[in-house]
Amino acid sequence: SSAGSGRTITFDRCTAVDNSSASVSADISYLFDRTSGAAVTTTFTPGSSSYHDITSQNITLNIGDNAFTQDALSTFTVSSGTVNMGNGGVRLGNLTVNGGTFRQTGEADDSVNNITFNSGTISWDSSDAGGTLVINGTIGGANADTINYHHKEVTINSTQSINGLFWSLVIPAGVTVTNADSLKIRKNLTIESTGFFAHNDKTL
Repeated sequence: SSAGSGRTITFDRCTAVDNSSASVSADISYLFDRTSGAAVTTTFTPGSSSYHDITSQNITLNIGDNAFTQDALSTFTVSSGTVNMGNGGVRLGNLTVNGGTFRQTGEADDSVNNITFNSGTISWDSSDAGGTLVINGTIGGANADTINYHHKEVTINSTQSINGLFWSLVIPAGVTVTNADSLKIRKNLTIESTGFFAHNDKTL
């Protein structure tokens, strides 16, 4: 089906989608769905392509320990169900979770552009293995302060005000991070040269 100027492929109740040897066009969006019937788990092997918009709903989508890549303008939307990613390293565009669960497990070096968390669960490093997460844009949404980063070292690459609980937080050069209200850091706060942390008269 058409999606704006691009195209959408819908995988309805598929148990496996293997793109390990395929080259995916940059304007194709993927919709993983279950429109009827019993619960289903879809195993997605993405290969080396860089993906456009991805939506997952009503299923369990397992990407496993495979690398997964999007460009910064693409979207990855979880509306319901569960998305599982492993330790292969993910490069997400704009992650939006409106329901269900987004879960990354295992030590990995991951990145995302923007995160919008409205409902459900976001769990990075769910097994407390460590690794890094670089957030190049902003963290927002009604439940943004309840994202669970576990033992990830999180780097914030865009000036903004944030809340939430972090294991280790890095503020790089030229970036200002402001404690919006209830920011908590359990281990390390690293402020690089010309980076700035504004406590905003709040307890850290």
